[in-house]
Amino acid sequence: CLAWFPASCECISYCKILCHFCKRSNDFSEELAGVQKNGKYGYIDPKGEIVIPFQFDFSGQFSEGLAQVIKDGKTSYINKKGSEVISLDDSYDIAVNEDYSGEYGFANGHLTNGVLIVQNTEGRYGLLNKQGQLVVPLEYDYIVQLIDSEKMIEREGDIVKVKKNNKYGLINSSGEVVLPLEYEDITSFSDKLLVVKINGKYGLVDEKGRVVIDLKYDELGAISSNMAVAVKDEDYKFINRCGVEEQGLGVYEYAGSFIDGLALVRKGGKYGFINNKGQAVISIIYDFASEFNGDLALVEKGGARHYVNKRGEKIAEH
Repeated sequence: CLAWFPASCECISYCKILCHFCKRSNDFSEELAGVQKNGKYGYIDPKGEIVIPFQFDFSGQFSEGLAQVIKDGKTSYINKKGSEVISLDDSYDIAVNEDYSGEYGFANGHLTNGVLIVQNTEGRYGLLNKQGQLVVPLEYDYIVQLIDSEKMIEREGDIVKVKKNNKYGLINSSGEVVLPLEYEDITSFSDKLLVVKINGKYGLVDEKGRVVIDLKYDELGAISSNMAVAVKDEDYKFINRCGVEEQGLGVYEYAGSFIDGLALVRKGGKYGFINNKGQAVISIIYDFASEFNGDLALVEKGGARHYVNKRGEKIAEH
């Protein structure tokens, strides 16, 4: 049984609740989980009691009180009593992004901040509200929820990224333009600042379009730990949120964003990790190094691979 175990429940008994019903299940969301029995989906509560009977061909997770379901080929949204709230006719489809890169992603059928991203059969995007009303016309080439690049969560509020005529901008859930559609790209969002691209160069603007860091870099990462990685003429440097280069951190052949106070760097063909003072916490001696995944990073030296912790101590062979 594949299920997320809440800390308040015994893992084994929790899993048995789900597996009593199904071979497939969703994680619990808003106190309900979609489960399958005899080829049909329904919803149970954490006690294993059936709340919404098995009748659907597909069941999605609940978000903001509604869940996407499919029955007899028809897509709709139901509330926690199983009543249909939004019915999508054949002219709509749910916007699903299969190229989620970690910085932006569609809601994948979930309501977020009271709206649902939809597209028509011609591939034009718009927004529906909880009442199923089209609040933003189907006129955009692309609509996507903003994801905080540092916290990896959806941005609070009702602003979404849109694309039209090969230009990007921001609108709110009423369709009002928040950031003009004049950018070649909006690559990341963090700490209320956006990395944008114009004429092939990257810089940083706030949500009102005011320039914070001049658009002069070949590449620019999101703000993390009050700094960003900037690339110019193939040199990787660290700049602060005011655009001032942090000279003490050095110049590298490659540099990653700071994560939990450490950044992966490459210098002289070797990899290691520095802190935000530019000190090599993990020596720059490795032929290869990965970013940290939790408390461990994979490193390689002389063809031998092993894991190190954030103090650079060898933990286990790979």
